[in-house]
Amino acid sequence: MPITQLVAEAACAVLSISALCFDLLRGRIPDYLTFPAMLLGLAVGAADQGWAGFLGSGLGLAMGLGLLIPLHFIRGPGGKPLVGGGDVKLMAAVGALGGWLFLLSAALLGGLIGVTVALAFLAAGRRRFRYGAALAAGTLLALLLRHTTSLIP
Repeated sequence: MPITQLVAEAACAVLSISALCFDLLRGRIPDYLTFPAMLLGLAVGAADQGWAGFLGSGLGLAMGLGLLIPLHFIRGPGGKPLVGGGDVKLMAAVGALGGWLFLLSAALLGGLIGVTVALAFLAAGRRRFRYGAALAAGTLLALLLRHTTSLIP
């Protein structure tokens, strides 16, 4: 494994674990986690493959924003957004670090975890849960599956 990929995956794991903890304990994912990870993703992409890598990381970042930003502008009960801004920026950082194809896998797994947890919360009478934690868990699961199976590119 090239050192740049190792750096990107380690950063993605640290970002996801940190985001999961912050979201569960404080109810938010701070910018000082996500913005440096976005920049690191762009830098690692450029270091690995030059302009093509930079643009690939930029595409992952843009897709991460594009996947969740519509849900940020849709208001749920109480006028709160369906997903917070930190959740959107988390997926942008994951896209920058892992690329657009990895982002799709992480978002799909995070969505499945999120739906499962949301249904359990509704059954228990709770109305709101931390979706960023589910996205972070999905990213960690995608990283694990990437190294143990051939399912995740």
